[in-house]
Amino acid sequence: MCTRSVDLFCGCFSKPKPRTKNTTSKTSSEKDSNTNKLQSCSLLKSDENLENLISTLEQDITDQTYFNSHYAKKDLEMLPHMIREANKKHPGLNLTFVTTLEDNIAKSIENSISAGLKSFRFIINQGIPGRNHCAVMDCKLIGDKISCILFEPASFMFSSAFCLFDAAMPAMKKIPKCYFSPVEMNIQKSHSECIIFSLGIAKKLHIQRESVQLKKMHEDNIKQTLLEEGGLALQYKKFDQRGFSMSFYKHAQSRTRIKERISLNEESGDEIVNKKGETILDRFDRHLIEVEGKQKSVSAHKKRIKEYQLILKNQ
Repeated sequence: MCTRSVDLFCGCFSKPKPRTKNTTSKTSSEKDSNTNKLQSCSLLKSDENLENLISTLEQDITDQTYFNSHYAKKDLEMLPHMIREANKKHPGLNLTFVTTLEDNIAKSIENSISAGLKSFRFIINQGIPGRNHCAVMDCKLIGDKISCILFEPASFMFSSAFCLFDAAMPAMKKIPKCYFSPVEMNIQKSHSECIIFSLGIAKKLHIQRESVQLKKMHEDNIKQTLLEEGGLALQYKKFDQRGFSMSFYKHAQSRTRIKERISLNEESGDEIVNKKGETILDRFDRHLIEVEGKQKSVSAHKKRIKEYQLILKNQ
């Protein structure tokens, strides 16, 4: 059992520090009203409810309250619908949501293999009320062995991230011929975007499932050479050295983090990461807004809005 002390009951990570007053921010009554709207609306009972929520999310950018708002609980509620849309758009993604409770992971892996799947993915969560943190697991059947790699968008220095990995480990040990390794990406810095990051990473893992980098990672996992001897996880600097596409870093919330990755291969800074023809830093700069004298990225939140809009469109 994870014993790290952490406030897990308000978002993915710890509760953010109180904001100082800002003339462009919402009044207390306006923020309370929007908080109630987020908490009370049954999203999929009507298009109007979801439309209202999307409008609130968009307004949070304008009013600069996005950075101190909690969305993880609502994202978790919407996750089955986001996964449904992702599987429709990406045939073969084979993405499902599973918790670490009881034998859920083992049963889900067994069912996937029984269905003849060679490659599949899970977004995992502890399944405990208030513990909203999620990560994505990429699974690949190689011969009669199954390689399962947990991609953590944040850092294992965050207690919620560590506790999720800690909860998954015993479940993975029950699975015959299963090789499990957690990988730290350290691209998420905010407190409630884990589901948005996990969904994006899952899609990238599917799209690049035949890439040299991912195939080598799974092979090394089965050989038990992916982690250093005695290591519990692959640290983010080691992940960077694996040379994954810069598109995996598309929603990264720190310029320093992006530059750290580019420093390993200067040419990667020129890699085009989207249909707009932008490099990773071009894209990062386009999603910056100034909040209380600091520049912060709204990329992940805008992605959330797009995911919700897609659900609304296809209801």
